[in-house]
Amino acid sequence: MTGTRVRSQFLVFLMFTSTMLALVGPASTVSAENETTSGAITGTETWSGSHELTGDLTIAAGAKLIIDPGTEITLPNGTSIDVRGNLCAGFSSCGSSGDASEVNPITFTWNDP
Repeated sequence: MTGTRVRSQFLVFLMFTSTMLALVGPASTVSAENETTSGAITGTETWSGSHELTGDLTIAAGAKLIIDPGTEITLPNGTSIDVRGNLCAGFSSCGSSGDASEVNPITFTWNDP
C-alpha cells in the first residue's frame, strides 16, 4: 500500500512539473533597432532613417537584418556586409515597414578613402 501511494505522489509531481515547464515556453526573439555598427548581428535588427557603420558587419546564420525603405546607410571605404543569415531590404513581405521604390529607396554610400 505504501509503494502505491509513493508511486501516485510521484506521478502527480511529474504531471505538475511537466505542466509548469509547458507554461514557461521558449524565450522570445531578441530584437534591436539601429544598434549594430560593426561586428555581428545575431538576432533580429531593423535599420531605419540613417545608419552609419564603423567597420565590417556579419549577419550571422539564423539572424535577420531588416532595412526599411528610405534608409540611408553610410559605410567606411573598404568595409563589407557579409550575409550568412537573412537580409530583408525594402520588402514588406519579409518584414520591412513597406516596399522600397524610386521615391523611397534604400541608399548605400561608401565614404571616400
